[in-house]
Amino acid sequence: MKQITLLLICTAMLLAGCKKPNPAGNTVLGWWTPYYFMPEQLNGKVKLVKEQNFWASIVDGKLVKGKLISPTDRINLGWTDDFDVQFDKNGQVQKSDYTDNNGILIGSWVITLENGIPALANWIVRDSTTMTVLIKNDDRGNMVENQFFKGTSNQLLYRTDWVYNANKEFIKAIWYDNHGKLTKSNRYTWNSNHCVTNVDAYSANDSLKGRFKIVYNNKGFSKKQERFNAEDNKLKSVNIEYEYDKIGNWTKATFYENEKPVAIAERTYIYY
Repeated sequence: MKQITLLLICTAMLLAGCKKPNPAGNTVLGWWTPYYFMPEQLNGKVKLVKEQNFWASIVDGKLVKGKLISPTDRINLGWTDDFDVQFDKNGQVQKSDYTDNNGILIGSWVITLENGIPALANWIVRDSTTMTVLIKNDDRGNMVENQFFKGTSNQLLYRTDWVYNANKEFIKAIWYDNHGKLTKSNRYTWNSNHCVTNVDAYSANDSLKGRFKIVYNNKGFSKKQERFNAEDNKLKSVNIEYEYDKIGNWTKATFYENEKPVAIAERTYIYY
Protein backbone atom coordinates (compact mmCIF):
# COMPACT_ATOMS: atom_id res chain seq x y z
CA MET A 1 0.00 0.00 0.00
CA LYS A 2 1.62 3.20 -1.14
CA GLN A 3 1.67 6.34 0.94
CA ILE A 4 3.34 9.52 -0.29
CA THR A 5 4.58 12.08 2.22
CA LEU A 6 3.24 15.27 0.68
CA LEU A 7 5.69 18.00 1.73
CA LEU A 8 4.99 18.84 5.39
CA ILE A 9 2.21 16.32 5.96
CA CYS A 10 1.77 12.60 6.30
CA THR A 11 -0.69 12.49 3.44
CA ALA A 12 -1.69 9.23 1.88
CA MET A 13 -1.15 7.84 -1.52
CA LEU A 14 -3.32 4.97 -0.41
CA LEU A 15 -5.36 2.16 -1.79
CA ALA A 16 -8.32 4.18 -0.70
CA GLY A 17 -11.71 2.57 -1.19
CA CYS A 18 -15.13 4.08 -0.80
CA LYS A 19 -18.75 3.32 -1.36
CA LYS A 20 -22.07 4.55 -0.04
CA PRO A 21 -22.36 5.18 3.72
CA ASN A 22 -21.28 2.13 5.67
CA PRO A 23 -24.11 -0.45 5.63
CA ALA A 24 -24.60 -3.02 8.37
CA GLY A 25 -22.19 -5.90 7.97
CA ASN A 26 -19.35 -3.92 6.38
CA THR A 27 -16.07 -2.88 7.99
CA VAL A 28 -14.20 0.42 7.64
CA LEU A 29 -10.41 0.29 7.44
CA GLY A 30 -9.37 3.72 8.66
CA TRP A 31 -8.38 5.03 12.08
CA TRP A 32 -5.27 3.50 13.69
CA THR A 33 -4.20 1.94 10.38
CA PRO A 34 -2.19 3.29 7.43
CA TYR A 35 -5.58 4.17 5.90
CA TYR A 36 -6.58 6.73 8.51
CA PHE A 37 -6.53 9.68 6.09
CA MET A 38 -8.57 7.93 3.40
CA PRO A 39 -10.81 5.25 4.91
CA GLU A 40 -11.44 2.13 2.88
CA GLN A 41 -14.77 0.36 3.24
CA LEU A 42 -14.38 -3.42 3.22
CA ASN A 43 -17.15 -5.79 2.23
CA GLY A 44 -18.42 -8.10 4.97
CA LYS A 45 -17.69 -8.26 8.69
CA VAL A 46 -13.92 -8.48 8.81
CA LYS A 47 -12.12 -9.89 11.84
CA LEU A 48 -8.54 -9.43 10.61
CA VAL A 49 -6.75 -7.83 7.65
CA LYS A 50 -3.12 -8.55 6.86
CA GLU A 51 -1.26 -6.50 4.25
CA GLN A 52 2.28 -6.92 2.92
CA ASN A 53 4.12 -4.86 0.30
CA PHE A 54 6.66 -6.27 -2.13
CA TRP A 55 8.90 -4.97 -4.88
CA ALA A 56 7.60 -5.84 -8.34
CA SER A 57 9.94 -8.09 -10.30
CA ILE A 58 10.08 -9.55 -13.81
CA VAL A 59 11.20 -13.20 -13.92
CA ASP A 60 11.26 -15.10 -17.22
CA GLY A 61 9.10 -12.41 -18.72
CA LYS A 62 6.45 -12.68 -15.99
CA LEU A 63 5.49 -10.12 -13.38
CA VAL A 64 5.97 -11.56 -9.88
CA LYS A 65 6.37 -10.22 -6.37
CA GLY A 66 9.93 -9.76 -5.22
CA LYS A 67 11.27 -9.13 -1.74
CA LEU A 68 9.29 -7.33 0.91
CA ILE A 69 10.00 -3.61 0.95
CA SER A 70 12.31 -2.81 3.87
CA PRO A 71 11.58 -0.11 6.48
CA THR A 72 14.47 2.01 5.15
CA ASP A 73 13.15 1.83 1.59
CA ARG A 74 9.64 2.58 2.85
CA ILE A 75 10.91 5.82 4.36
CA ASN A 76 12.75 6.76 1.16
CA LEU A 77 9.72 5.95 -0.98
CA GLY A 78 7.09 7.32 1.38
CA TRP A 79 5.64 3.82 1.69
CA THR A 80 3.67 2.68 4.73
CA ASP A 81 4.42 -0.32 6.93
CA ASP A 82 2.97 -3.79 6.53
CA PHE A 83 0.23 -4.37 9.07
CA ASP A 84 -2.24 -6.74 10.73
CA VAL A 85 -5.45 -5.13 12.00
CA GLN A 86 -7.96 -6.82 14.30
CA PHE A 87 -11.60 -5.69 14.49
CA ASP A 88 -14.31 -6.53 16.98
CA LYS A 89 -17.75 -7.68 15.82
CA ASN A 90 -18.94 -4.06 15.73
CA GLY A 91 -16.16 -3.06 13.33
CA GLN A 92 -14.03 -1.17 15.86
CA VAL A 93 -10.26 -1.58 15.69
CA GLN A 94 -8.94 -3.48 18.68
CA LYS A 95 -5.29 -3.73 17.71
CA SER A 96 -3.16 -2.69 14.76
CA ASP A 97 0.27 -4.31 14.41
CA TYR A 98 2.95 -2.83 12.15
CA THR A 99 5.67 -5.21 10.92
CA ASP A 100 8.99 -4.95 9.06
CA ASN A 101 10.20 -6.84 5.98
CA ASN A 102 11.12 -9.84 8.15
CA GLY A 103 7.69 -10.04 9.69
CA ILE A 104 9.04 -8.72 13.00
CA LEU A 105 6.73 -6.47 14.99
CA ILE A 106 7.66 -2.77 14.88
CA GLY A 107 4.89 -1.58 17.18
CA SER A 108 1.17 -1.82 17.87
CA TRP A 109 -1.75 0.51 18.36
CA VAL A 110 -3.94 -0.86 21.13
CA ILE A 111 -7.33 0.81 21.38
CA THR A 112 -9.46 1.23 24.50
CA LEU A 113 -13.19 1.71 23.98
CA GLU A 114 -15.73 3.49 26.16
CA ASN A 115 -19.38 2.87 25.30
CA GLY A 116 -18.25 1.24 22.08
CA ILE A 117 -16.22 4.27 20.90
CA PRO A 118 -12.40 4.67 20.99
CA ALA A 119 -11.34 6.77 23.97
CA LEU A 120 -7.64 5.94 24.30
CA ALA A 121 -4.90 4.62 22.01
CA ASN A 122 -1.51 3.34 23.11
CA TRP A 123 1.47 2.86 20.80
CA ILE A 124 3.36 -0.09 22.25
CA VAL A 125 6.90 -1.09 21.31
CA ARG A 126 8.54 -4.13 22.95
CA ASP A 127 5.85 -4.27 25.64
CA SER A 128 6.36 -0.60 26.58
CA THR A 129 3.94 2.25 25.87
CA THR A 130 5.92 4.92 24.01
CA MET A 131 2.94 7.14 23.15
CA THR A 132 -0.54 7.64 24.55
CA VAL A 133 -3.35 9.32 22.60
CA LEU A 134 -6.29 10.81 24.45
CA ILE A 135 -9.29 10.82 22.12
CA LYS A 136 -12.17 13.30 22.28
CA ASN A 137 -15.39 12.52 20.39
CA ASP A 138 -18.39 14.72 19.64
CA ASP A 139 -22.03 13.77 20.26
CA ARG A 140 -22.22 12.18 16.79
CA GLY A 141 -19.35 9.83 17.56
CA ASN A 142 -16.82 11.71 15.41
CA MET A 143 -13.25 11.85 16.67
CA VAL A 144 -12.65 15.60 16.91
CA GLU A 145 -9.43 15.88 18.93
CA ASN A 146 -6.34 13.74 19.56
CA GLN A 147 -3.81 14.70 22.21
CA PHE A 148 -0.50 12.83 21.85
CA PHE A 149 1.52 12.32 25.04
CA LYS A 150 4.99 10.91 25.56
CA GLY A 151 4.80 7.39 26.99
CA THR A 152 2.29 7.30 29.82
CA SER A 153 3.25 10.75 31.10
CA ASN A 154 1.37 14.05 30.92
CA GLN A 155 4.01 15.52 28.58
CA LEU A 156 2.04 16.71 25.57
CA LEU A 157 3.82 16.22 22.25
CA TYR A 158 1.25 17.66 19.86
CA ARG A 159 -2.47 17.81 19.12
CA THR A 160 -4.63 17.18 16.06
CA ASP A 161 -8.16 18.57 15.60
CA TRP A 162 -10.66 17.24 13.05
CA VAL A 163 -13.56 19.08 11.39
CA TYR A 164 -16.49 17.21 9.78
CA ASN A 165 -19.29 17.91 7.32
CA ALA A 166 -22.95 16.92 7.70
CA ASN A 167 -22.16 13.46 6.29
CA LYS A 168 -19.70 12.78 9.15
CA GLU A 169 -16.79 13.00 6.68
CA PHE A 170 -13.68 14.79 7.92
CA ILE A 171 -12.96 17.85 5.79
CA LYS A 172 -10.06 19.38 7.72
CA ALA A 173 -7.25 18.24 10.00
CA ILE A 174 -5.27 20.80 12.00
CA TRP A 175 -1.99 20.15 13.82
CA TYR A 176 -0.76 22.11 16.84
CA ASP A 177 2.51 21.81 18.72
CA ASN A 178 2.73 21.24 22.47
CA HIS A 179 2.30 24.99 23.06
CA GLY A 180 -0.89 25.18 21.02
CA LYS A 181 0.74 26.83 18.00
CA LEU A 182 -0.71 25.80 14.63
CA THR A 183 1.91 23.96 12.55
CA LYS A 184 0.05 22.67 9.47
CA SER A 185 -3.33 21.54 8.14
CA ASN A 186 -4.97 19.31 5.54
CA ARG A 187 -8.23 19.92 3.71
CA TYR A 188 -10.22 17.05 2.22
CA THR A 189 -12.72 16.92 -0.65
CA TRP A 190 -15.24 14.07 -0.89
CA ASN A 191 -17.41 13.09 -3.85
CA SER A 192 -21.02 11.92 -3.86
CA ASN A 193 -19.88 8.31 -3.39
CA HIS A 194 -18.19 9.27 -0.12
CA CYS A 195 -14.66 8.98 -1.50
CA VAL A 196 -11.79 11.35 -0.75
CA THR A 197 -10.82 12.81 -4.12
CA ASN A 198 -8.48 15.63 -3.07
CA VAL A 199 -6.15 16.31 -0.16
CA ASP A 200 -4.70 19.82 0.02
CA ALA A 201 -1.76 20.45 2.34
CA TYR A 202 -1.26 23.86 3.93
CA SER A 203 1.54 25.37 5.99
CA ALA A 204 1.16 27.14 9.32
CA ASN A 205 0.59 30.47 7.52
CA ASP A 206 -2.18 28.87 5.39
CA SER A 207 -0.13 28.68 2.19
CA LEU A 208 -0.84 25.78 -0.13
CA LYS A 209 2.12 23.37 -0.13
CA GLY A 210 0.84 20.57 -2.32
CA ARG A 211 -2.14 18.60 -3.55
CA PHE A 212 -3.01 14.94 -3.87
CA LYS A 213 -5.73 13.67 -6.24
CA ILE A 214 -7.43 10.27 -6.52
CA VAL A 215 -9.53 8.63 -9.24
CA TYR A 216 -11.59 5.52 -8.43
CA ASN A 217 -12.64 2.39 -10.28
CA ASN A 218 -16.19 1.04 -10.42
CA LYS A 219 -15.61 -1.04 -7.28
CA GLY A 220 -14.75 2.03 -5.22
CA PHE A 221 -10.98 1.52 -5.07
CA SER A 222 -8.44 4.04 -6.28
CA LYS A 223 -7.14 3.36 -9.76
CA LYS A 224 -5.05 6.50 -10.20
CA GLN A 225 -3.26 8.70 -7.69
CA GLU A 226 -1.44 11.93 -8.52
CA ARG A 227 0.69 14.33 -6.51
CA PHE A 228 1.08 18.03 -7.39
CA ASN A 229 3.10 20.91 -5.99
CA ALA A 230 1.68 24.29 -4.98
CA GLU A 231 1.91 25.51 -8.59
CA ASP A 232 -0.19 22.51 -9.70
CA ASN A 233 2.74 20.87 -11.50
CA LYS A 234 2.43 17.10 -11.47
CA LEU A 235 5.18 15.46 -9.43
CA LYS A 236 4.11 11.83 -9.44
CA SER A 237 1.41 9.61 -10.94
CA VAL A 238 0.60 5.99 -10.06
CA ASN A 239 -1.89 3.60 -11.65
CA ILE A 240 -3.20 0.55 -9.78
CA GLU A 241 -4.64 -2.78 -10.91
CA TYR A 242 -6.43 -5.19 -8.53
CA GLU A 243 -7.46 -8.77 -7.97
CA TYR A 244 -10.40 -9.51 -5.65
CA ASP A 245 -11.79 -12.26 -3.43
CA LYS A 246 -15.34 -13.63 -3.72
CA ILE A 247 -16.67 -10.97 -1.34
CA GLY A 248 -15.24 -8.15 -3.43
CA ASN A 249 -12.29 -7.07 -1.26
CA TRP A 250 -8.99 -6.70 -3.06
CA THR A 251 -6.34 -9.35 -2.44
CA LYS A 252 -3.62 -8.07 -4.77
CA ALA A 253 -2.73 -4.60 -6.00
CA THR A 254 -0.06 -3.86 -8.60
CA PHE A 255 1.36 -0.34 -8.82
CA TYR A 256 2.62 1.18 -12.06
CA GLU A 257 4.63 4.35 -12.61
CA ASN A 258 5.13 5.38 -16.24
CA GLU A 259 3.61 2.00 -17.20
CA LYS A 260 6.38 0.20 -15.31
CA PRO A 261 5.39 -2.09 -12.40
CA VAL A 262 7.07 -0.93 -9.21
CA ALA A 263 5.36 -2.74 -6.34
CA ILE A 264 2.81 -5.40 -5.44
CA ALA A 265 0.66 -5.38 -2.31
CA GLU A 266 -1.09 -8.50 -1.04
CA ARG A 267 -3.94 -8.83 1.43
CA THR A 268 -5.46 -11.71 3.38
CA TYR A 269 -8.71 -11.55 5.37
CA ILE A 270 -10.39 -13.44 8.15
CA TYR A 271 -14.16 -12.84 8.36
CA TYR A 272 -16.65 -13.25 11.19
